[in-house]
Amino acid sequence: MTMLHKSTKGPKSHSPLSLYPKAGGSMPWVIRYPEGLSLIDGIQTIIVAIFQQVYLLDGRWSSRIHSRKKGRCCPRAVSWYRIENVRAVMGHSGVLLELRQRTLCAITCHLSANYQRRPNASSPAPNTFSADPLPPPLFLYTSTYDHPSDAAMARRIVRTFLQLVILSGALGIFLFLIDTRYRVLPNSIHTWLPEHHHAGTVMIDLQLATCSKISPLSSCQLDPEEGWHRIEKDVYLDKTWFSHGFLHIKRAKEAEVHSENGDRVIVDIRVGRLKPQNDVGPEGENAEWESRKGGIWVKRMKKGVRAENAITAVDVLFGPDAVEVREGWVLKEGSLDVGDSARLTVRRGPHAEVKRPVVRMRKDHKLKIIQVSDLHLSTGVGACRDVEPPSTAAYCEADPRTLDFVARILDDEKPDLAVLTGDQVNGATAKDVQTAVFKFAEPFIKRKIPFATILGNHDDEGNLPRDAIMQLTASLPYSLSQVGPLMGPIIQDKQGRDQHEGGAGNYFVEIKAHGHSDHSAVTLYMMDTHSYTPDPKRDGYDWIKDYQIKWFNETFARLKPENEKYTLTHLDLAFIHIPLPEYRSHGKLIVGEWREPPTAPWRNTGFKDAIQSAGIGVVSAGHDHANDYCLYDGMWLCYAGGSGLGGYGGYGGYHRRIRIFEVDTQAGRVRTWKRLEYGDKGPFDAQTVVQDGRPLAPA
Repeated sequence: MTMLHKSTKGPKSHSPLSLYPKAGGSMPWVIRYPEGLSLIDGIQTIIVAIFQQVYLLDGRWSSRIHSRKKGRCCPRAVSWYRIENVRAVMGHSGVLLELRQRTLCAITCHLSANYQRRPNASSPAPNTFSADPLPPPLFLYTSTYDHPSDAAMARRIVRTFLQLVILSGALGIFLFLIDTRYRVLPNSIHTWLPEHHHAGTVMIDLQLATCSKISPLSSCQLDPEEGWHRIEKDVYLDKTWFSHGFLHIKRAKEAEVHSENGDRVIVDIRVGRLKPQNDVGPEGENAEWESRKGGIWVKRMKKGVRAENAITAVDVLFGPDAVEVREGWVLKEGSLDVGDSARLTVRRGPHAEVKRPVVRMRKDHKLKIIQVSDLHLSTGVGACRDVEPPSTAAYCEADPRTLDFVARILDDEKPDLAVLTGDQVNGATAKDVQTAVFKFAEPFIKRKIPFATILGNHDDEGNLPRDAIMQLTASLPYSLSQVGPLMGPIIQDKQGRDQHEGGAGNYFVEIKAHGHSDHSAVTLYMMDTHSYTPDPKRDGYDWIKDYQIKWFNETFARLKPENEKYTLTHLDLAFIHIPLPEYRSHGKLIVGEWREPPTAPWRNTGFKDAIQSAGIGVVSAGHDHANDYCLYDGMWLCYAGGSGLGGYGGYGGYHRRIRIFEVDTQAGRVRTWKRLEYGDKGPFDAQTVVQDGRPLAPA
């Protein structure tokens, strides 16, 4: 046996610890503790043994680990440890492990200092410390038998890695289970958990708190120490001069709900002036209706309710046309008798996980895409603008009429996929963006049509920033939307909220081949074109940033090798909101109507050149409601045309419309046409924009 420390003596009782190899091999170590060694010292010893097991591999040391030169445990000029015989594992003859060197030295110094400061048992004073010279703090021995084989070392590495993975997984599961009962995780993590509900908790009460805006003594915040949580939506939508109102819910851990203390679990909620009938349901006879402020009625029962019958989450939506699209949620009839048409929506049972849909080509290798742009939905029914024909303007409600138009075209065309290219929400009239988002998503979710969205310049003018809108949309059933990578510096939007300059919603959607193949047949590139110019000296709109173009180029190059494995013709399309500067190209052949000057940004960063170089044959935009043309400039630059009556129209009697694309990978072809909101006679302005995988130039 070879002793690696410079000392020629074996370990003494005054040494803080001793490590000996087990008989017959250099590992595992037998750890002997001198009398009086603390538990902390033992844990530190185990840490040393772990580093020995993981990093030493063959048990050979090339130098001692402790040096008292110039009074330092770990002098700068210290020998390196070298691991031999690992060529087969690491690819070279040895590895220098500075991390191991510094870690062991730090632990050794700590143990030495702790031992030196221990009270001397022979000293009469309890606070007297040993004046003896510092003993060698750590003795490490290793046997001199032959090195383990390369296979043995590989097994040791794999075994250690698996142990770490299993330990990490077990620790994560343990923390999750503990958190469901005792909420040990920080609030920053809980903010990502399902809305207004935490696993292992139940709702035991609900209250509406109203207060005065002008009185400093008035408060809309119930005591959080008593378990009240405020839903941050003013039921007045901040439209009144004098009042605020906020809904509060009280949660309790299931194990802490005690019937003998009067605790009751909410099993139903109603809204109305009159007390609901006390119908007997699965809750049993001990459930009672109780009145709350605002015309709210809650039914509570003693502990014992089944999980599927308990109310686990509550939210607030607004307007008579509000809809609920989340799985497991139910929108209650009636509005609160305070506020601006505030309505309650509730969920029973646990949060339902939403799976991202997989879109595939049809059996005939075709795909139909509907492009809907500039819906301009509000919180509430919204006001109609520039109605065509004017004879239909009386009693016009913008959002219901717009969504009826979308639903009709969905039923007629039966698309496989929907793309919404911005300004779904009219921020100035959407005080609660969530309500507007649910409204535009409902026609697609109801028909089980997957949909992808990007944002325009009006979506984030309400109460949610761009990234929050994309996160909300991405969480809905049948949504393909993504926040995408966060790019660029942090800037502030017009409401003073922090956001990344690169926006939210730069991502791609892949449509798989027919059948069970994983090959991509079609790729859609979705780009955030932001809103208004950041240059205070110039009016106009923002532009696609250089790093967004870099992301597109890198993403396209990364996907291309796999896309080329598709046996038919792989096709790419791009979608944006604000048009590119090339949309202003006069004299180019166009199909459709050019009714208004394109409001493209004044700065051209070259995105059109990038997608054209990549072989993309068509890009389609929104934003300019009265333009619906496709212009040829080496590739096709198309508009969808405005779809919503909540946005402007005009320009000589413009009718709202929707664009449709049909992609055929067998022919390498992309066709497009449009449909009208009023006086619709079927498809019009049909044209082929891509043939044999390349942009089809006009004859």
